[in-house]
Amino acid sequence: MREPLSLDDIRGIATWARAAGLGEIELEQPGIRLRLVFPATGGLHLVRSPIAGRFLDRHPARPDPFARPGDRIGTRDVIGLIQVERLYRPVIAGRAGVLARLLVETGSSIAADTPLAEITTETEGRHGTRS
Repeated sequence: MREPLSLDDIRGIATWARAAGLGEIELEQPGIRLRLVFPATGGLHLVRSPIAGRFLDRHPARPDPFARPGDRIGTRDVIGLIQVERLYRPVIAGRAGVLARLLVETGSSIAADTPLAEITTETEGRHGTRS
């Protein structure tokens, strides 16, 4: 028989669901049904590394970072680069909002799926799109 969900399990599910941008999630096990609904008033979006490499907040040939905490950014804006040998792969914001903070130092070696930045997302519109 499977153990029921603990409070820590539920917190972990809620954190994951918010980071994934879900408005709600429903889970069912024998004897328990859990439905979590998150308000559509914005939240926090984690930008994760698409690949392993070295994180850079700016292009090596440019003096300024792509984005600074407090900057307004769009869904497709580049907020950094992942360097693998001599190649650079852009890190795309993925959500519109305000860059809350970078979670890693520029030049840090990172694994794939490492959280790199937090974006405070904006209020959702009537049809579930971000405004």
